[in-house]
Amino acid sequence: MPYYVENIDEDQRAKQESTTKVTGAMGSTTYLIHADPSFEGVYQLSPADLQIPARGIRQAFVYSTEKETPLDETKARRLIASLQESLKTLLKPFDKEQIGSITYPQLLGRVVRPDGKPPYIAVEKSSNIPFKVAYRLDIDFESLSPEQHFPADAIPKTDFATGLDDIQFLSQHNCAVQLTFINGGFVLVFQIHHIITDAYGYVGFMRQWLQRTKVLMADGPYEDGVSSTVTSNIHDKTELLKDFDESLYGPDELRGLSKWKTLYKEAPAAKTNPFSGNGDVQSKIFRFSNESLETLRAEMHTYTENRPTIFESVMALTWQCLARARTAPETSVESTTSSGFFSADMRQRLVPPLATDFFGNAVTAVLARLPLSSLLDPTNIATVIRAIQDTLRKDATDPNLRSINKYIFSQLRVGKIPPNDLLERDVFFNSWEHLYPSLDIMDIGVGRFRTLRYLMDSPITPSYVLIMPSYGLRQKSTLADSGQYPGGIELNVQLLRHQMEKLEEDEEWARYQNAGDIHEDSDSNPDSEFVGEYAPSPLIKIVKRNDLAGGFGGVQPFYIAITNDNLDTLRLLLEFCPSSLSEGLKNRRHRLLSILDLACRGGDFKTTRFLLDRDPRLGVMFGRDSHGGSALCLLLAHHDVQGPTRDQARDQLARGEAFTYELIERGDPVRDAVSRMKHPTPGEIPPVVKTVLGEVVIRGSPQLVSRLIAGGANVHERQFGAGDTSHIMDLGSGSIPLHIVSGHWNLPAAKVLLDNHGSQISIAEMVSMRDSELRLPLHLAARSLVHWANEDALPVNETHPNLQVQSSWCSE
Repeated sequence: MPYYVENIDEDQRAKQESTTKVTGAMGSTTYLIHADPSFEGVYQLSPADLQIPARGIRQAFVYSTEKETPLDETKARRLIASLQESLKTLLKPFDKEQIGSITYPQLLGRVVRPDGKPPYIAVEKSSNIPFKVAYRLDIDFESLSPEQHFPADAIPKTDFATGLDDIQFLSQHNCAVQLTFINGGFVLVFQIHHIITDAYGYVGFMRQWLQRTKVLMADGPYEDGVSSTVTSNIHDKTELLKDFDESLYGPDELRGLSKWKTLYKEAPAAKTNPFSGNGDVQSKIFRFSNESLETLRAEMHTYTENRPTIFESVMALTWQCLARARTAPETSVESTTSSGFFSADMRQRLVPPLATDFFGNAVTAVLARLPLSSLLDPTNIATVIRAIQDTLRKDATDPNLRSINKYIFSQLRVGKIPPNDLLERDVFFNSWEHLYPSLDIMDIGVGRFRTLRYLMDSPITPSYVLIMPSYGLRQKSTLADSGQYPGGIELNVQLLRHQMEKLEEDEEWARYQNAGDIHEDSDSNPDSEFVGEYAPSPLIKIVKRNDLAGGFGGVQPFYIAITNDNLDTLRLLLEFCPSSLSEGLKNRRHRLLSILDLACRGGDFKTTRFLLDRDPRLGVMFGRDSHGGSALCLLLAHHDVQGPTRDQARDQLARGEAFTYELIERGDPVRDAVSRMKHPTPGEIPPVVKTVLGEVVIRGSPQLVSRLIAGGANVHERQFGAGDTSHIMDLGSGSIPLHIVSGHWNLPAAKVLLDNHGSQISIAEMVSMRDSELRLPLHLAARSLVHWANEDALPVNETHPNLQVQSSWCSE
């Protein structure tokens, strides 16, 4: 069955109508944007589309104009015209002769719901897109609270998306725009009816629109600066319209479907829109610094063999904290089950895959279910993180996603809404982190992009957790100026007000918020009592007031000082808290932490040297952290190359190698420098997570690999994790260094391993060793073809940095 039918009218006519209302500094003009030439068309909706309730996807793009307050009138008119003209270039019918043409005719239409027949999208010759231009010079850009990272309530729909969430308006227009000029900036809101596409398709359109607008702002026709075709048909719904035969698959292949069937069977039937809340639902944005995220991920890794992603780690923490925030005294904990719904994009998971920028709904939810008692038990983190990993890594497969999508649609057709209780026990998790991979995409030739906010329909969905876009800057950890994305992630959480209050009071939740918040604050008060060597900061004031119990208990101040490379603050902290540091500090989970371990875990060479050179030495250098790792192993665990350029990556690698040599020369052993999983399966010996040799062979030089082997490192030691890429390689337990080095294409290091195979095992036996997934080193090398060639490794003929730069950079 064809998924579109259309008739094109070539006649020209007036395309722009407007209604204007102006009152002083406040006013608005609504333009009606038509296609040129006009056309008619009917567009089919897939089962994935028809599962979506009548809601809009509405993102607000916030720009500042800095010195231009307000924006120059000529530039404002030019921006309006460029946005409208670039939008028109995308409102064309499908070109049957050019299957990969970039066009979005569905935006013009409306959803038609005929009796007894499936809904569809209809485009008529008179169809249009309302484009409102509003002037609200009574609103200052600073009132959007940029210093507080633009809280959700600072950009209300009543001001910046006026009337767009009206259900009657949505039934008449698949798309709408509001551009609001304020004093010191402007806010662009674009709304699409959710039934025609999900957020991924939305972003594909936005990238095209913003790019074309930028070209027009620069006086160039968009054809000169923008690609008008793509490699595949972004509207092809063939894969989503295929039938699915469950009988061709075994139970283990349809685990995700089985969970959904169990949910429908056991949970009470839902009677309302699963995404509707009530007027008491509140939306807030929480910031996690990059340092906090890496600490969280490292802690979660001690509970699971597979190194967790940032998403898995944050969702495990959030699910537990939300369970505590929503549990009331009358809750029957033992008999309650909480469902975690995880949004899964099917585009690249289906076989064959959909187009990368496929325009339509191609998202379904995979499901994890846990007893509420497990979520409330602070010692049961292993159960939570493993359940999330099990769901995301085993259930988001082609047969699972197709079968779940088909099953939910079949239930909706007979009036059965997906069972959920988002007000009290269930949670919906989603991530937009990578939708906009860089800030360049947001550049439209005028103003400075500051942030993106999601303006959800009212009543907003409760217990909805969304990672906002990080623009490729999550790993950034420098101090943020007034117009710079500060790194880390922003987490949008929606809860009932009393639940939100409990969440903000949760100690474990606050633990990961405080580090980022303190890091960003600054204090330039010239009258500060601290001068000279100790730079003033809120952290110092906290310590001076002995206010560690006021939300920053345990190791937090030391963690902040070390991870932010603030030796002045660290010296002050040591003056106030000099005792017991050589033995360790207990954090809120009562784990023993050495500040030396913290420095090594963060790859902070300067601070580590400062601690080691103190008399007496601060930190137990050759002891173990709570996870069983040595200082050397913690240093290497941190040291994945993340430089933005190849030269910077190699420089970072050289510095890390030089400091690794220094720790070895100071006596840190390499033979037993391993980290073990802290919470294995009951009755099992804790398996090895990392070895020093396993970490070094990822990108290390052959000289360093040889030095470790000479120091006693075992080339046949088995482990199940390695670096930030272990989740990509999917290392199983039982991986030897040769598996790891093969997966990372570090040929010089591989040669050293083979040359040191020892007398007990031959080279033939070594290359034939299999990991727990029965894979040879060759399998991992072949699998990694699609990921990388290790071009950032140190060249074989390069003089090792330990002989050249150690004295210069280590003493900075």
